[in-house]
Amino acid sequence: MSGEVSETKSWTDDLPVCFYTGVGLSTNQIYKEDGYRREARECEDRSFHFKIDDHTFLYGVFNGKDGSSVADFSAQRMPAEILLGQLNDKTSPEAVKAVLSEAFLAVERSYFESIDDLLAERANLLCELPEGMELNHMMHTNNFRIL
Repeated sequence: MSGEVSETKSWTDDLPVCFYTGVGLSTNQIYKEDGYRREARECEDRSFHFKIDDHTFLYGVFNGKDGSSVADFSAQRMPAEILLGQLNDKTSPEAVKAVLSEAFLAVERSYFESIDDLLAERANLLCELPEGMELNHMMHTNNFRIL
């Protein structure tokens, strides 16, 4: 096996990137006893910066705290909700704000729809907990994560 990194191709890979600015990330580093630092955990934040036209740019930063699944989902869906014609002919701040609000709501609804099966499984597992055992105790002692 070669040392090549395999990355999943995304539909957003072909969108024009805004080269005027970018989005920076800082790794979560800790210092070891020997004085060297290492990454405490993989950065799970996601971002994008797209050029829509010569006067319009779209930026998004999504916090991946406690896992990257929501950040990944949002970074893929948000551009689709905004860039596929929704901003055409929207010039007033109120109209742009309305498009952005609708996009956030649509992405949120889509995410919850996508995890319906996981939520049902979680609810089922919660029902099967032994009597007297608290989920909070189980999660902390076994590094247990359902979602």
